[in-house]
Amino acid sequence: MRQGEICFNNVTFNYPSSNQQVLKNFNLKIEAGTKIGLIGPSGSGKSTINDLILQFYHPSEGNITIDGRDIRDFNITELRSQIGYVSQDPEMFDISVKDNIIFG
Repeated sequence: MRQGEICFNNVTFNYPSSNQQVLKNFNLKIEAGTKIGLIGPSGSGKSTINDLILQFYHPSEGNITIDGRDIRDFNITELRSQIGYVSQDPEMFDISVKDNIIFG
């Protein structure tokens, strides 16, 4: 990967098991080197955005690019190794915060 700018371009997405649209014509630009936080009510698509970046799913419409290159063109293992993620329910072991971070 070059710089790391991530763009969602008119992304629409439904989970395969549901007809409910989670995202519709969604656009987002994350500048290279920045850290973002996604906030919103349950079911608003925060985890879905992460799942799409990590290629657990693909958009129904639109595309996601990194530095202008379609995300589907990247090696999944390499892509995932470059992304940090803290879920809404992080799991911590009964050790110090430092040791939990080192473990991850």
